[in-house]
Amino acid sequence: MEGYQALPAAFLRRMEGLPGLDFPAFAASYEGAPERGLFLPEGRIPPEEFERICSFPVEKIPYLPGGYRFDTEKPGNHPLHHAGVFYVQDPSAMATVSAARGVLRRGMRCLDLCASPGGKSVQLASAIGCEVGGSGFLVSNEFSPSRCKVLCGNLERMGSCGCSGNTLISNGDAARIAKWYPGFFDLVLVDAPCSGEGMFRKDPNAAAEWTEGAPAFCARRQMGILREAAKTIAPGGYLLYSTCTFSEEENEEVVKLFLKEQPTFALQDVPTELQGVTAPGIGLPQARRWYPHLAPGEGQFFALLRREETGTRAELPAFPDARQVLNGVELDAVTAFLEDALLPGGDLTLCKLKNGQIAAADFPVPAENVFAAGVTLGTVEKRRLVPHHQLFKALGDRFLRKIELEIDDERVRRYLSGGEIPCDCGDGWAVVMLCGYVLGGAKVSGGVAKNHYPKGLRLPPM
Repeated sequence: MEGYQALPAAFLRRMEGLPGLDFPAFAASYEGAPERGLFLPEGRIPPEEFERICSFPVEKIPYLPGGYRFDTEKPGNHPLHHAGVFYVQDPSAMATVSAARGVLRRGMRCLDLCASPGGKSVQLASAIGCEVGGSGFLVSNEFSPSRCKVLCGNLERMGSCGCSGNTLISNGDAARIAKWYPGFFDLVLVDAPCSGEGMFRKDPNAAAEWTEGAPAFCARRQMGILREAAKTIAPGGYLLYSTCTFSEEENEEVVKLFLKEQPTFALQDVPTELQGVTAPGIGLPQARRWYPHLAPGEGQFFALLRREETGTRAELPAFPDARQVLNGVELDAVTAFLEDALLPGGDLTLCKLKNGQIAAADFPVPAENVFAAGVTLGTVEKRRLVPHHQLFKALGDRFLRKIELEIDDERVRRYLSGGEIPCDCGDGWAVVMLCGYVLGGAKVSGGVAKNHYPKGLRLPPM
């Protein structure tokens, strides 16, 4: 993006007329480069340790817990990114889940209804405790199958943060999710599909594709999604609505219409530190607008609402549980693998899903529109378990054999490129660790670890 002059003229006219906006300051912000940020999932790594082992400069964002700004190329290739230590996300996008920080707690049930690419699901999962054996539960849903694949990959990478544990990844539409989970969730996040005006500096294609009619079209779709989302929220539960656009039609007007239709909901305050770096919503001061000239970030709107405490929360979903019992061969194969590879204890609830994958899932699973449930363990072939990458990412801390690498070890790049690496652990399945965090799996034989890192994630050969 080459300055605000490159923005659509109709968009600039809209912004210039937006109540309360310092338009010259807003326009001037588009002369700078897009902001880049990352966050550390809650409880994942102490910030001081991350700053010590991270090999590129980062700057803390004081009002976003675990948030950092950075200015480097391709952080996705960094080994710590492969290990799921951090997640790359625009600072303004990080703020959405932070807006609910005062109400999020371990053990909650949450739904991220429009979840791809997955950053907000990672924040939710780590906050409510969705790790294996944890007490939280997250449904991370994305309607588009192709985008759901991206979501799966990102949550898999962050597996030991709780993203592969008590998490269901689905690709149903909002109406289907509402039928599955009536009155079930303590908090529902709707990061709604929008006209993307907050992405213009970051993505020139978003500006090129924008039309004057886009906000009105998106607002109608957003209301449809919110009507279904409301059905899933338990009494006393919360709705967190967000967009990455500036349009009043898609933001405040949608919230106002929702409140008119749903009088049992009321707006809530967001944390004080976020109020200090955002503008109040137009006519809804408890809702907040993130502008690029007020704080580093591209643009976001968020509003936190709470439902009255009238009635009781549903304890079970409204679909038949489609988990299948393992047959004898499958059970023997999985048991043999787990007993050989993992430390004893921490029993797993084993099942087979409709897609044929064997998983550890301690919650009901629907029969369709499911991409992953719990920890995907793998498939049984020739009476042996062929382990899935997610098994290593989610259960790495429990492995008997660990290949411990430090950030400057040449074997790190060799492993991430798909190569074999020397090691000194015994023969059998092992987990490869970077500074104590899981990269992936390997099969060790005679002091050599044969690579089990997925081909689609590998770096170019050295």
